[in-house]
Amino acid sequence: AIIGGSDSHASSLEPGLPRTYIRSATDKPLAIDVAEISKNMRKSQVMTSYGAFLSVAIGDKLPGDTVAAKAGSKVKVKVNVQTASWYGIDLIEIYMNGRLVHSEQVDVEPSKIVDFAKTIELTVPNRDSWIVVSALGRKPKHWMSPVYLDVPFGELQLPRLAAMAFSNVPLVSAVFPTPVRFPDFYPVRPYAIANAILVDTDGNNQYDAPNPQPLFCSPKCDPKTGKLLADATKTCGDLQTTYVCLESEKRCGVPVPGVCDIYQAVSQGALRNALGAHGAAAP
Repeated sequence: AIIGGSDSHASSLEPGLPRTYIRSATDKPLAIDVAEISKNMRKSQVMTSYGAFLSVAIGDKLPGDTVAAKAGSKVKVKVNVQTASWYGIDLIEIYMNGRLVHSEQVDVEPSKIVDFAKTIELTVPNRDSWIVVSALGRKPKHWMSPVYLDVPFGELQLPRLAAMAFSNVPLVSAVFPTPVRFPDFYPVRPYAIANAILVDTDGNNQYDAPNPQPLFCSPKCDPKTGKLLADATKTCGDLQTTYVCLESEKRCGVPVPGVCDIYQAVSQGALRNALGAHGAAAP
């Protein structure tokens, strides 16, 4: 399940964002059944939020539930977003199987309580699927200050340290010849995302993922052949279609453009040279 959580490293810093809303048979705190809450969280009957309260339904099915639908048919996704009177949201996004299938701008003032209430039709593909809805407030008028304070990093000089570090990574410095400047504070924006509603197209009353669950630890492999060291009859691609044998790690994984090169530069000491002996440690 998607959950939200935060912590505080000092008594002067406020915790509390984001928050997790779990489906319950009651809205009275003293009557909450801990066993029910635990069961519903395991079922992904959860919505997490930075402020906005997001409700999503397909018929009588809610996040964490499975709805039956035939491939090629239409499902009606009912979306409702409520916010307090001092902020709002301005963007609704719907993802199906990891792809953005619907994006809608919302033009409301912060004083409005119900920022969005609409039913959106989606076409079901020829496979079991999952649908996730998110709501975001991007414009400054919707930011959550001054009730929730902007997050400052200036006293730690983290932006400057990051700029110094990345400017010494060959891959990054080739694109950004001067040190990259990072903002010194980060505003708290309202954001909410619901767990997936699952779509069953083959009538077996459950969601069948297109790939098996990934292994907890990536198996070792031979970068030259791509075969697993533990089983030479299989390759990384046999475990998951997006897997390759990562050359530097010699393990199966997903190649992320640029990221592996940066980690390799860290291992070679580029970041340590930029920050000094105590600045960075190789992974």
